Amino acid sequence: MKLSNKILVAFIAIIFLSLAFSLCAYAMGGERFEPSKTDPSKHDVIIDGQKVGEMYHRASEIDATCFSRAICIDCKAEFGDFAPHDFIDATCTSPKTCRICDYQEGAPIAHSGGEAKCLALAVCTGCGSEYGEILGHTGGEATCTLQAVCTRCNEPYGKLLPHTGGKADCQNKALCAVCNTAYGELGSHIINESWVVEKEFHYQACLVEGCQGAVFNDGDHFDDNEDGRCDTCQHKYKLSKGQSIIMIIGLTVGTISLAGFSIFGIVKSIKKKK
Repeated sequence: MKLSNKILVAFIAIIFLSLAFSLCAYAMGGERFEPSKTDPSKHDVIIDGQKVGEMYHRASEIDATCFSRAICIDCKAEFGDFAPHDFIDATCTSPKTCRICDYQEGAPIAHSGGEAKCLALAVCTGCGSEYGEILGHTGGEATCTLQAVCTRCNEPYGKLLPHTGGKADCQNKALCAVCNTAYGELGSHIINESWVVEKEFHYQACLVEGCQGAVFNDGDHFDDNEDGRCDTCQHKYKLSKGQSIIMIIGLTVGTISLAGFSIFGIVKSIKKKK
């Protein structure tokens, strides 16, 4: 047998014997490892049931994650720290999230992109959701017949202005000074200051053309101061037969009295001269 072959056979035999010895030692209660009760970073070395020393945990056969520690290759105990979270960046729909354990931190970021319009919200370029506030129409000037036209989108919006100007009367509504449209309610009568005089009574009429039958301040003539005129409308009206007789008697009595006093005065004056 060649020397190289002899060396190879010897090496294999040594390995076989070592494995056999280890198996026998383990079967007979040889070396083993148990987690330390005093130092979580170490494990106890046990031989034949007795603690003979301590060793630091060795490289893990299972690496640490964000929710589990590493596992010692010897004693199978967990050791070390948790691994940091492996975060996915926050979006506008979800906060920063660990891709391993789904732990979330913080808050979603704000929606962005898109452009709001007069009557529409902006649309987020990240998630397609509407967000923010509508701009609302702006600018332009309304009249009583036309809405204002938005200077941003060129669309009419808002309410018409009320009609304005003009003057109503009892027959006609006011006419708008802008569009010449009749609007509002009828106005009041315009009373003529002059009197309409009838034989026994008087009244005032409305000056508005087309207003018929409206009578104001109507009443019978009366002459409390006996001057032959109505105290209200100043109409000189004819006396009744009884009033005429009384007036004639009064004038006659007055004339006779005046004449008598005059003659009496003259006679008395003549006597004094004699």
